[in-house]
Amino acid sequence: MNKFPTRLLAGLICLAAFNLNVFAGTTFVTGNEIYQDMKDNYGRLYSLGYITGVADVGNGNSIDGFKFCIPAHATQGQLSDIVSKWLAQNPEKRHHLASSLIASVFQESFPCK
Repeated sequence: MNKFPTRLLAGLICLAAFNLNVFAGTTFVTGNEIYQDMKDNYGRLYSLGYITGVADVGNGNSIDGFKFCIPAHATQGQLSDIVSKWLAQNPEKRHHLASSLIASVFQESFPCK
């Protein structure tokens, strides 16, 4: 199955999300924002795009020192569920940058072998 359309869509969603943050006056996204977006009907698409973007960029690479290797059969929904569960269980860490938090969660869940 060709993953190009899915990756293209994820990239466009991330680009749109970035542009929304620039216009809102923020230059970064925190775990708090992603966690709140996951609870909102309209924000879910944003958070899914953000999480997928981190997964696509970081898979097999390093983001802020966190390296992860996501299995080919993992779904976007599964990745979102893993991040949502971690954010719910670690409220004291949600103020950190979302990209770093998500990369650390993926490293814990999908370590490279």
